[in-house]
Amino acid sequence: MAQWSRQRADWSDHHNPPVSKVIANEWIVKAFGVSLQFQQLGLGAVIPKELISLHVKVQQLQEAEPATLEGEGQALDDEWSELSKERDHWAQDRTNMKREDDMCADEDVRYKQEHEYVLMYRDCRQDKITRIERDLEALDTEIKSRNKAHAQRKLRHEALDKEYELEWKKAQDARMEFTTLRMAQHNDRITRAKKRCETLGEQLSRQQKSQRLLLFKRAAMNEERDADTTVFTDHKDGCKAALESAKSSLAMAPEYVNRLNGDVDINSEETSDIVASNYRTPMEGDEVDERDHFMNDVRARRAQFQAELDVQQSNLAAEHEVCESLLERITGFITRLSEEVNTATDEDVLINEYQGFLENEKQLIDDEEACREQKKAYLSSLMTDAGNWVLDALHDHSKRKKREADRLVKQAVRASELQRLVQHFTHRVIEQEERIMRQKQRILQGEHKLEMLKSSDSWYLYVTVHTPDIGKHDAKCLETARKEREEDMVQGNKLLNEDESDVNSVTSELEKSKACAEEKAVKRDVWAYVEDVYNPEKPQEKDEDMMMTSQIRGLVAQLGETFEMLTNRLAEEDESLQHAYANLCSEVESIKCFMERIESEESALSTAEKASLQKEIQVRKAESDLVEQRARALNANYKSIASEHAKLPVSFDGVRKTRAEREVPLKLREAELEVIRRLVKTRNYYDRKTCAEFAKKFVPHQDMKEVRDALDWLLVAVDGDIKAVDRWMELSKGERKEMSLLSTKASEIDWDSDMLTKIPAFIEVDQMIKEKGAAAVHAKEQWVVDLINVKRAIASKDKDLCFVIDETLTSAKKEEVKVNAVLDKLKASKEEVINTLRFIDQEEANAVRSGKPLEVENNTQPQVVYQSNRKPVNRVTLPVTTQPSVPEEQEQEDQDEHKVAEENNEEEEEGRLAESHLLQVWSKYRPAKALDVDGKHVFITGGSQGLGLAIAKYYAVRGAKVSIVARRKSVLEEAATELEKLSGHRVFIATCDVTDLEAVKKVVEQAIEFQQRSIDHLVCNAGISIPGFFVDQSVDLFKQHMNINYFGAVHTCKAALPTMIERGGKIIFINSGCGLMSFAGFSQYAASKFALRGFADALRNEIILDSKKKIDVHCFYPGSIDTPMFAQEQASKPQVAKDIEGTTEVVTPENATECLMRGVANGTYAITNDIGIWTCRVLGHGIYPRELLVVMFEMVFSPILVIVQVGFGWYMDRLASSQPIKKKLQVD
Repeated sequence: MAQWSRQRADWSDHHNPPVSKVIANEWIVKAFGVSLQFQQLGLGAVIPKELISLHVKVQQLQEAEPATLEGEGQALDDEWSELSKERDHWAQDRTNMKREDDMCADEDVRYKQEHEYVLMYRDCRQDKITRIERDLEALDTEIKSRNKAHAQRKLRHEALDKEYELEWKKAQDARMEFTTLRMAQHNDRITRAKKRCETLGEQLSRQQKSQRLLLFKRAAMNEERDADTTVFTDHKDGCKAALESAKSSLAMAPEYVNRLNGDVDINSEETSDIVASNYRTPMEGDEVDERDHFMNDVRARRAQFQAELDVQQSNLAAEHEVCESLLERITGFITRLSEEVNTATDEDVLINEYQGFLENEKQLIDDEEACREQKKAYLSSLMTDAGNWVLDALHDHSKRKKREADRLVKQAVRASELQRLVQHFTHRVIEQEERIMRQKQRILQGEHKLEMLKSSDSWYLYVTVHTPDIGKHDAKCLETARKEREEDMVQGNKLLNEDESDVNSVTSELEKSKACAEEKAVKRDVWAYVEDVYNPEKPQEKDEDMMMTSQIRGLVAQLGETFEMLTNRLAEEDESLQHAYANLCSEVESIKCFMERIESEESALSTAEKASLQKEIQVRKAESDLVEQRARALNANYKSIASEHAKLPVSFDGVRKTRAEREVPLKLREAELEVIRRLVKTRNYYDRKTCAEFAKKFVPHQDMKEVRDALDWLLVAVDGDIKAVDRWMELSKGERKEMSLLSTKASEIDWDSDMLTKIPAFIEVDQMIKEKGAAAVHAKEQWVVDLINVKRAIASKDKDLCFVIDETLTSAKKEEVKVNAVLDKLKASKEEVINTLRFIDQEEANAVRSGKPLEVENNTQPQVVYQSNRKPVNRVTLPVTTQPSVPEEQEQEDQDEHKVAEENNEEEEEGRLAESHLLQVWSKYRPAKALDVDGKHVFITGGSQGLGLAIAKYYAVRGAKVSIVARRKSVLEEAATELEKLSGHRVFIATCDVTDLEAVKKVVEQAIEFQQRSIDHLVCNAGISIPGFFVDQSVDLFKQHMNINYFGAVHTCKAALPTMIERGGKIIFINSGCGLMSFAGFSQYAASKFALRGFADALRNEIILDSKKKIDVHCFYPGSIDTPMFAQEQASKPQVAKDIEGTTEVVTPENATECLMRGVANGTYAITNDIGIWTCRVLGHGIYPRELLVVMFEMVFSPILVIVQVGFGWYMDRLASSQPIKKKLQVD
């Protein structure tokens, strides 16, 4: 019988546990209270029929419970045998489950390997992006430098082409034409000289053979010879000048040819470079991927560069043609110069030959004239002096011509040197202007960086490592330019002195020419005298030699022509010297102006550059001072963080000590229960002796006369033990929450992505320390090393603390599991005691109904005892003759009184929870559509814990592909492990800062690539809540709430919405009740949630504009939810906020998720799980869509809801007015 009773109790606990009975009773009472309240208000028609029918059905089930239990007891034996069979199946299932666990472990290893491959792919892609950017920047620099060099070469080629056409070619053509003319005249002169020599030789032979004085007619011959001699001298000088000019040009031309060949080589090299650069690298690919925006941008930039390279290639081809043309023409010019030199050599041979003829002719004339020397001695003395002077004058004139040619060559060299000085000056000015521009650019960059360091919130992004002072290099360049300028000034003075010397030389030549003209006039008088003596008009003398006379007259005529030629040459020389003098004076003025320009312009630029360098030094110093100031503040901040985190282990030690001092309640009442079971088994309920022994053993100071007394005491004792265990569990959970809060504070800073990791100087110095050690760090970056050490110390301590806290939490959970087992056993013991009391009550009631009272086994007189209530009451002892009807009436009366007492005790609680339970019942039993998410991609921000994790579990259980992002990687990995056990798909996790739009876009792309599907459901859940009074909190905290709660959702939608347009889906915003109403302590949090509400309303309305966008928008306004964030905000939440929040019920994340998903399945836009928030939602509905039932409810109850809202607002103001903050605000 005892075994049957235990089996029956176990079966009853499994199929109809006491808790379910208590809940059913509470539901009946609460439903009845709701119905009664609505009937009193005259709103009976509003009560759902389902609720009324459920109430009636539960009452019927309560009444039929005894009969049901009796039937269940009869079927127990059959079910027990079935359970033994199932036990065997369970053993087999455990074996299979163990095998499946091993397979899952192998699959976890594969998942980790795949995750490592994904990380390797990400690093490879980042490296690829870096290399592509570096190649494109190098290509851009190469294109710009090539354009600059091409422009310079183009200007040089145009100048060379102009010089060739206007100077070289014309001068060469004139020389060659004059040379051709001279060569023809040389041949004619040699022919005439040969004839004259033959004639003179014949005359000399006749003069020697004849004894008489022969007078030969030589006037024409002499005239011809003198004319040829005069022209010959000019031609000889012309030949020499042409040869020197040709050699000078021939020596200069190869340099231009070498330059052009160098330009051609450069052109070919740049063309090959363009051909080598004008292609797409394999990393860039050819196919356009709409998801890869970076590669699309790279391809666009590559196309632009290819177009520029094509233009450069065409320009280089044109330049190549120009260079080839210039080379061809200059090569022809050199060929013709060589021909000129050869021709001049041939001409020199002819000149020597003609000179030989002249000497021969002269010798013949001298020999012939020796015979007549006596007759013409007087005339020779007159004519020779004049003739010699004329010849000397012509010779001096030729020398002056040669000196003039030499001077012109030197003048050309000086002009070239002056051009070189001008080029040096131009290059220096351009380089100095470029340096000044670069200095101004560095100054602007430094000032911008200075402004960012002063005022920007992201000032840390502008803190870089120590850079070399480029200004010192510019100062050295300035000093070098000054020295070059001084050298050019010295060279310019040298050219000026040479030009002035040439001016003096030309002046001297002019004076010589004038002196020669004056002396020519004197010699002309002598010639006039001889001409007058041999005047043909005078009478002939006796025995006059007519031939001699005629010869003298011819000599006189020839001398006159020579004087005329000398006169003409002197006039030409005077004109040429005057022109040279004017040119030299102009050149002197040009050199003076150029030197003055050098002095003025370069001095001004040098002054400007010195001022620019000085300003750059000031900016660099200001930047260094500001960085040092920021560094001190940052160092102090991190030291403050270190001091705050140093307090966490102390707090944790206090919590751990308090927990260690408290005893773990593991006491059970097995011995008392065993005694009670024996008494009940024997059905000896009134054995005073046994009850006295029970009291003596377990309750020494209490008198027990029957089993009911023992059961009553045991029920109270077990109930006390349960309360003690509950109290211990509550304290343990509080300590666990406090330890979790300490762990959260210790791990709230992500040291892998804090501010220091975003400072460029920190990154470079950290890398330098890893590669070369701390000794390689510059002295000005020592503050970065200090910050690194402080950060590492904090991170190490936090890590150790988190490890100890995790171990302690694990131990606490194990203790709570043990205590929970004890609590379950105590509850089972309590239920057993209650069932025993019911059993005794039932037996007594049956005895009363049958008229057979239970007898007490005692030595005293037997008594009849009637018991009608299962709870301990004052028992009444009646005589044996009492009829059964009297106790039955008393029993019914007692039951009615007890029921009324229970209703009175629970009336206050029902009034507080009636509205909440009504809303939950209405939501539970209203029809909901099925939400099919199997195989769909769900992207959840803040999905590592709390409500986000509950939503992820909801989707994972239903076969969805889940992607979750959060800030802490360790929590994400734990959540992913839990989700993968629930789902048949892999879970994508990533750490992400939702305030960074680019980071969110990158994570969305990675999630889509990982799940191989675009996002179907987007849940924007990431958020923070740090409540506090407005006057106590900084503006940065308000910005942080807006950045995470509002802009975090905006960034997520901005990144994910384009991928959802084609397939459609759902966007779920996790708002808050503070998005509909706000109160004291939540000024920062409510502002961000109000903004999120406005964004959701507008986005829903915009999506409706495009019928092709099959996207539904939902906004969830939950009440208080038992999440880690709720536990954290309790630490800083003002008391007035806690008092106002006390009117709402704290629900679990799972319950909130069920309510949310029911609304999403029904297509509801605004969803809530709290009656107060629901009221605010109805009153502040706005323009978003309503449900039909909600519209009807608004139409009927709008006045009541307004009254409720006004009352609640008055209640919040009353709570706020009673807080100390009022005095604080007045003082402030």
